[in-house]
Amino acid sequence: MNFVSPEMVLYLLLTGSVVGFLSGLLGIGGGVIIIPTLLWLLSGCGVDDQVLTHVVFGTSLAVGTGTALSGSTAHRKRVKISKDIVLLLALGSITGAQIGGYAAHLLSGKILQIGFGILLLLISYFLLRPVNNGHDPASMLSGKLVLVGVGLIVGSVAAVMGTGGAILCTTILVLFLKCPMHRTVGITASMMVFTAASGALSYIFNGWDLPNLPPYSLGYVNLYLMLALVTTSTMTAKLGVRLAHRLDPKPLQQALGIFLLIIATKILTSNLLS
Repeated sequence: MNFVSPEMVLYLLLTGSVVGFLSGLLGIGGGVIIIPTLLWLLSGCGVDDQVLTHVVFGTSLAVGTGTALSGSTAHRKRVKISKDIVLLLALGSITGAQIGGYAAHLLSGKILQIGFGILLLLISYFLLRPVNNGHDPASMLSGKLVLVGVGLIVGSVAAVMGTGGAILCTTILVLFLKCPMHRTVGITASMMVFTAASGALSYIFNGWDLPNLPPYSLGYVNLYLMLALVTTSTMTAKLGVRLAHRLDPKPLQQALGIFLLIIATKILTSNLLS
């Protein structure tokens, strides 16, 4: 399949639709779908193996910026989101994403894929064993340094892995800080706008002027792939948010958890046994 072809565009538009819907419905980063799909698509398009994984991760973060912005806007219409919490998390995550983006630039594609496979295992566990909704303690805002620290960790992981920041942030807020799930999804989406944008900029900067990048690349971020994915993901994210406030997402969470477990197993075995 050619890098620029009607068939490729169709695959990207469909992938973007799924990514946006799941991001809005479950509060997970779209990268868990984008990354394995792009790794599969680009491996047959002649993209240099030395930059393939980095381009996929950087593009995933760029797409995540648009998807998170769409989901965050839709959530703010339905749930009150604390700007203080979002800004404190964003302060740490912006810094963490810069650190993570530079670290990813220094690592090989194989190591990044192994790390991504391990991350998918953790995400699938969370989806198959979702934590109970917590309460919303008045003391949550008192731990400002804690929230900045959470953001730093989330941003670093998201940039190194090209995704995972949303699910990690959701897990920490619900499990440890006892924030209600519906409110947490909105907070996470708002924070990930800053995290993904910072991570994408780091990938652009660290991949700047490399000679073996695919066409239409800005550093490690490929504009062609990004635009095709964002076109549909930003629209379906709003649909996912709508359904998130009406439906029980547990069955879909479990189905997605099983799917990610299968993908994680395939990625890890192909990299560890090769």
